[in-house]
Amino acid sequence: MPSGVVASRMFRLLFAAGAQPSMSAVPSSTLSSTSCAVARRGVCCPKTCRPGNWRITTSVLLLPYYYFRITTSILLLPYYYFRNWTQEGWWEHVHALWRAQVRAKADKKSQPSAGVLDSQTVSCVAPGGERGYDAGKKIKGRKRHAVVDTLGLLWLLVVHPAHIQDRDSAKLLLARLAFCLFRWRLLWADGAYAGALEQWVAALRVPRPGWCPLRLEIVRRCDGAKGWQLLPKRWIVERTFGWLARSRRLARDYETNIQHSQSMVYAAMIHLMLRRLNNQGTF
Repeated sequence: MPSGVVASRMFRLLFAAGAQPSMSAVPSSTLSSTSCAVARRGVCCPKTCRPGNWRITTSVLLLPYYYFRITTSILLLPYYYFRNWTQEGWWEHVHALWRAQVRAKADKKSQPSAGVLDSQTVSCVAPGGERGYDAGKKIKGRKRHAVVDTLGLLWLLVVHPAHIQDRDSAKLLLARLAFCLFRWRLLWADGAYAGALEQWVAALRVPRPGWCPLRLEIVRRCDGAKGWQLLPKRWIVERTFGWLARSRRLARDYETNIQHSQSMVYAAMIHLMLRRLNNQGTF
C-alpha cells in the first residue's frame, strides 16, 4: 500500500473530530500495551490541543516511533502539533518527566552530580536554515552540543551551526548547568575543551549554601597511543550519540528551523526512555 494512503488513513484515525484513536491501529509488534500504559501516565495535553481532542495526546506522543524508525514521510507526524509544542517547550517538559522516572527506576537521585560534555556534527540537508562548516570533521551542517549524565540520559542540549568552536558554544550549556542544576559538581570532556574554559567553569558558580563547586575535567588520550582507544567516561556521551544515530530522522539534520532540530532529539530520547521503563531495552 502506498505510504501516502497509509498516512491519510492514520490522519483520519487520529484527528476525526471528537474521536478517540484506537491503539489497535498500532501494530502489536512495535508498541506493546505496557508501553501505551506507561505513555499515558502523567502526560498533560498542551494548550494547542482542543478540549474535545485531548485523548489524541498519547497517540501523537507515540507517533515519533513511526517518524524515526519506519519512514521519513512527514505525513506520519502531525507537524502542526509538533511545531506548536516546540514553541511552548512541551517536548523538553515531557522529556524531563520521563527522565526523572528512568533515574528513579535506576535508584538515582533526581539530579546527578557528574556528567559528560561533547558535541556531534551532522550534515544539514534542509533547504535554508542556519548551518556552518566544521573544518576539523570536514562537514557542512550543524552541531548537537549535549550534556548527559552517567546513565547516558540527556540533560542539556543546544543545536548551532557547525563553524562555532566547541569551547565557545559550551559556555551556552555550562552557564545554564551552573545555575539550574545545583548538585552538579563534575563534568568530563575531551581535549577540545582544554585551556581557558577550565578556569572559566571553575569561576562560574558563586559559592552559596547547598551548592557544590563545579569542575571541568579533561579526559586525555595516552601519549603515543595510535588508533582507536577507549577513554574512561567519554564513551558515555558517545553511546548516547549512537542511540540518536539509530533514529533515521537524526542521521542528518533535515530541519530548516534549529529549534525543530532540538525537538527531534528530545522526541527520540522520549521513545528511548519509554522502552527502558517498559524493560524492552534501548532499541
